[in-house]
Amino acid sequence: MISFLFKTIKPQNKPAAVIAFGLILLITAMIIITNVGYGDKFWPYMVNTPYADKVGHVGIFGTLSYFCNLAFSNRLSKRRFKIFTTTTFIILVVVTLEEISQAFIPSRTCDILDWTADLIGLALGQWLAHLTLKKASRSGNANPNSTSN
Repeated sequence: MISFLFKTIKPQNKPAAVIAFGLILLITAMIIITNVGYGDKFWPYMVNTPYADKVGHVGIFGTLSYFCNLAFSNRLSKRRFKIFTTTTFIILVVVTLEEISQAFIPSRTCDILDWTADLIGLALGQWLAHLTLKKASRSGNANPNSTSN
């Protein structure tokens, strides 16, 4: 399955793409578990620790943004707002739709602060990926995303 995906989407950095794919599967599982009402049982510390949920949003989406931006083209979007890369913009759209969908799921709450934490994570991940790629290109690697695979 992964080889089919790689032939279809052609990542520039296969190890980062594998990690990004794993994170997408993990996030999907977390969403399903929470949507069916078992989130509190799997992650009780999120309920009991102040702001743990927000820190979790920043961390998971920052990590996803970092590895996706390393794996795929790191060009800025050609849209009017050139803040996000195309990769980050796609993640932003999916995250926004998922957050809005929570308003229609009884076991979930649509929270603007969760979405804001997602945005902060996406921006941090993109920024760190940019710094990583910049440092790799300065160190003499002509293509910092190239792999030997």
